[in-house]
Amino acid sequence: MTVFHGGDQLNSIPDFAYLKGNVRTIPECDNMATQKRLQGIIDELNKEPKIQLKLKVAASFMPVVTNKQDRFIVLAQTAIKKVNGRQPDVVISHGATDASRYVLNKHKFPIIEYGPGIEKLSHQIDEHIALDDYLTAQQAYVEIAKQYLNNTKYDEQASS
Repeated sequence: MTVFHGGDQLNSIPDFAYLKGNVRTIPECDNMATQKRLQGIIDELNKEPKIQLKLKVAASFMPVVTNKQDRFIVLAQTAIKKVNGRQPDVVISHGATDASRYVLNKHKFPIIEYGPGIEKLSHQIDEHIALDDYLTAQQAYVEIAKQYLNNTKYDEQASS
């Protein structure tokens, strides 16, 4: 739980309170299983007189998984290295992104997250990004697009 709110003044008992939190699920206990477990806890607590708890799911993001050896990842690594001279590592991101909406589409395609900045600064009071990192990322996006479109044209010609 990262947010707790209850009451409006020091000398009165609040009539209403709420908690907000964030759960990062794993394949062994996915979003639905996690929600079911939380609802079970709430149902048990609600058996007590005068307790009226409710679970409200504000967002349910699906995990995004792309095989490390996927051609698109290799292409992106090559493009990024061409721009900044360093081979980027393929790592697991635990953050929530728009990518979790794309995996719901019936057309499956590889998805990566790439962007500038220092991850440990994300969502911090002093979150910032170096201008050079920002501009380099833009160049990397252009190079990824160029390489992807050139490879796609080749793939289409080869399959004709």
